[in-house]
Amino acid sequence: MTIFDQMAELLGETPAAPGAAQRSTSSVDVRAIRMRTRLTQEAFAARFGLSARTVAEWEQERRTPDRATCVLYRVIDAAPNVVAAVAAGK
Repeated sequence: MTIFDQMAELLGETPAAPGAAQRSTSSVDVRAIRMRTRLTQEAFAARFGLSARTVAEWEQERRTPDRATCVLYRVIDAAPNVVAAVAAGK
């Protein structure tokens, strides 16, 4: 079981079967989560180790975050300071 599967389990999602597509089983509102942090796209991306361009594309729905990223966003929403510390290597 990967760390992402463990996080998904903690958040009440069912981990995907080995080899299954890793698309989101539950959508996340990327923009709403970022807005709750009160950060710009660039600052949000930098704080959490993401690409600013990718964050923008997810918010504009040009791309869809994979399952692991959806879990990450839900964890950011629940505990942004913890994720920021981990992303910073602390």
